[in-house]
Amino acid sequence: MKKYLTIISLILLLLPPALYAKNISFLIIDADSFLVNKAMKGLTLPDDIEARFFIHSDITDDPQARDFIDKSEVVIVDVMMPELSEYLIEHTDMSKKKIYAVRDHGTMRC
Repeated sequence: MKKYLTIISLILLLLPPALYAKNISFLIIDADSFLVNKAMKGLTLPDDIEARFFIHSDITDDPQARDFIDKSEVVIVDVMMPELSEYLIEHTDMSKKKIYAVRDHGTMRC
């Protein structure tokens, strides 16, 4: 869990767009959801910043998840699961967001 808390903290503290964003979305693979949930609960964010994480089933089944991602100024996506990056490409205006990819899929189809 320390690894995820460190990564999330570094992203939020060191990347300038993350400092000005009101909504930050993390698109993660299902297997990491427990640890990311614990890490995010341990974060103390300013009141005007909201960060949420979503797994693939959230973005396919939950309109509120898609709406939050659409409103997010910063999106951090785990490209280990190509469906997550494909969702961003097909369903969001990427020119209005800062998108950061974490990990490596090896054969990106983006």
